[in-house]
Amino acid sequence: MSYPQEFDFDVIKENYTRWRVSDRTVIKAKFVLRKFSQIGEIDPLTKIPGFAIDKANIAVAMVPDSLKNYANKGMVISGSGVGEMLDVEPINEDWQEYRIANGFKLSLRPVITKVFRYNKYDALGEPIYEISNIQMITDLAPLTRVRTSQCDSVPKLATCTRIPGLCLFGQASHPRILYIHSTVAIATCGSSSFYHTFTARG
Repeated sequence: MSYPQEFDFDVIKENYTRWRVSDRTVIKAKFVLRKFSQIGEIDPLTKIPGFAIDKANIAVAMVPDSLKNYANKGMVISGSGVGEMLDVEPINEDWQEYRIANGFKLSLRPVITKVFRYNKYDALGEPIYEISNIQMITDLAPLTRVRTSQCDSVPKLATCTRIPGLCLFGQASHPRILYIHSTVAIATCGSSSFYHTFTARG
């Protein structure tokens, strides 16, 4: 039986990805990598090992002054607590990159598709936003490999088994990029932890 082997890493870049919401708010999100573990040996076909990561989700809303409500900060104004879904479009989609001590480079990129605004305000008088669908694209490659345009597409997974707190992936049509399940974060104070396990097989 092969046990996970933890490797240290250096941050190459860990910039925010930004989206513009239809009310002119800018949402910034990124992942903070905390642990990287290799699972098993390097696959002889894909040349990529299975791996697991522990990360935190960070999301922040940059709210225009016209939407702030200083008189009612920290209060729910009205309504049933159901958020209004807003349209969202990317401003920049930046890869986060990490140099892993086992000779690989890990790249992560957040993707959001749904943003809700609630009729309640935080301590700064800013409306509460919920990102209901944070997803992650990840790419693990040898440090000598340059990512091609093919690696920017999201593959179709052949198998995906989900259990609480763990996402385990089986075969994928592209062995180096895997697409993970959705998570939830509040944009005004975003930090949450998830543990993901990946296996890449040809």
